[in-house]
Amino acid sequence: MNEIVLEAASLEKSFGGRGLLPWGKGKRSLQAVRGVDLQVRKGETLGIVGESGCGKSTLARMLVGLSEPTGGRVALSGRDVAEMRRNARSELRRKVQFVFQDPLSSLNPRKTVRQILEAPLDNLLRMPRDRRRERVAELMQLVNLRPEFVDRHPHEFSGGQSQRIGIARALAAEPKVMVLDEPVSALDVSVQAQILNLLGDLKQRLGLTYVFISHDLAVVEHLCDTVAVMYLGNVVEHAPAEEIFRSPRHPYTHALLQSVPTLGRRSDPDALSEGELPNPAAPPPGCAFAPRCPRARDDCRQARPPLERMADGHLAACYYPLAREAGKDASQA
Repeated sequence: MNEIVLEAASLEKSFGGRGLLPWGKGKRSLQAVRGVDLQVRKGETLGIVGESGCGKSTLARMLVGLSEPTGGRVALSGRDVAEMRRNARSELRRKVQFVFQDPLSSLNPRKTVRQILEAPLDNLLRMPRDRRRERVAELMQLVNLRPEFVDRHPHEFSGGQSQRIGIARALAAEPKVMVLDEPVSALDVSVQAQILNLLGDLKQRLGLTYVFISHDLAVVEHLCDTVAVMYLGNVVEHAPAEEIFRSPRHPYTHALLQSVPTLGRRSDPDALSEGELPNPAAPPPGCAFAPRCPRARDDCRQARPPLERMADGHLAACYYPLAREAGKDASQA
């Protein structure tokens, strides 16, 4: 079994909770991530999916040390990320890198591509100048960009080319893990396919491990080995990708799949319209999905269901999960 390279344990993140003035009335905090447990194994691509506002991007930023958890911990190859963030920041950045959703806004408009790619080579790897020039050429080749592009600025590129530069910048640090936050959502469909194929090729060639944040289930199904489904800051289902898409056990996962159009079946736009999204600053007691769930009963509204084993490698947080056969039939209906 492959080693665990990235792990989150009881991870939490809250925002707010205090008034603007010391004597002012305190504000209610917003808990964006609520006790998440995840393990990512070497060479794996973990997809994290859910509706907008479920905490995906907040979780991603904590995984790479860009945001400090309110509670719990993140470990990278057994080492605490918060400690590395304080004492070994350069080592942390060498081991895990982040690819942003908007490629243009993540690149410094005043720098050329050469300067953008040389920065991690110089600051993190302490690479000599002659070797840096060679390595920049190698990185451009890795992401299928023409070598003469190195002296251009980001605004001279298309969205897809800009994202290739962002990927090359992440690769420059020679990381073991890459966290990608909606890396293709801002791109045209044809360009999305090119970037996804590039990511798949780089993973195989360089032995990378990915955490892939997305709301696009078709993309996740194409790229990911395992999938974690988030709802209002919680992981409500976690399983191999094939199992998630073939036989979802949590009603929320089933509703997500029903809302996506597939060949031979119309999407159901009302699959998630039952009730309103709970206020994340005041989540309902018990299961957060209960107000929208057709299977909810009284005990669902009293205590939050734990993430429990439903089958081999398949976890779901539901007191009344879909039966395996029923889930399979429903997802294909």
